[in-house]
Amino acid sequence: DRVVGVTTFSDYPPPALDKPRIGSYVNLNLERIIELEPDLVVATADGNPKQAIERLRRLGVVVFVINPRSLAEIFASILRIGRITGAARQAEAIVSRMKQRRRRIQELTDRQQKVKVFVQIQPSPLVTVGRETFWDHLITLAGGENIARDAALRYPRYSLEAVIGKKPQVIILTSMREEKALARSFDRWRKWRCIPAVRDKKIYTINPDLVNRPGPRIVQGLEKLARFLHPQLFPAQ
Repeated sequence: DRVVGVTTFSDYPPPALDKPRIGSYVNLNLERIIELEPDLVVATADGNPKQAIERLRRLGVVVFVINPRSLAEIFASILRIGRITGAARQAEAIVSRMKQRRRRIQELTDRQQKVKVFVQIQPSPLVTVGRETFWDHLITLAGGENIARDAALRYPRYSLEAVIGKKPQVIILTSMREEKALARSFDRWRKWRCIPAVRDKKIYTINPDLVNRPGPRIVQGLEKLARFLHPQLFPAQ
């Protein structure tokens, strides 16, 4: 109830849908932010334009910038935001639950053979995930090996030939808004039975919000990835 404004795509928890919008994280409406008179703005160094943050500070707005790149850094940012907002006890409880879920996954997957994974975040041109991304970090924790980890960019374009050559055992598609687009993407991959993931019917979809957003739900993303990579470790649901 103390949140006075959110970005365009803030949709969780459900009450976020009823909050005033202040633009996307790339295109912030600074005038609207000022109108809402926040005591604190939480920003992200990985997405918010630096000049917008600096302008807010010049206007006297208190801005706290986070830039987590791993689960450990997400835990730290949640705890710091909790302390800053007077919700330290709640933050500690959230982080404690997150750590328990991470520990359970690691205990299950640590002794398993690494599974080679390819992630498609865009079909045309084909774009995947490199190192220093939440995706790469979570794949490793889930007992996998990101085949694009050696790419120079965090979100590199990737050729079909490279995917075929590296023979991923699992392919993960980020879920698309349109079912037709998702179906087309599945159909494109099914042609390439020389890829182990295709041959063994291990092409999966996941809600990208569970692996891209540095909040409490990211452990849900970790659990889903672990189920995709090592289904034998989890009871059927």
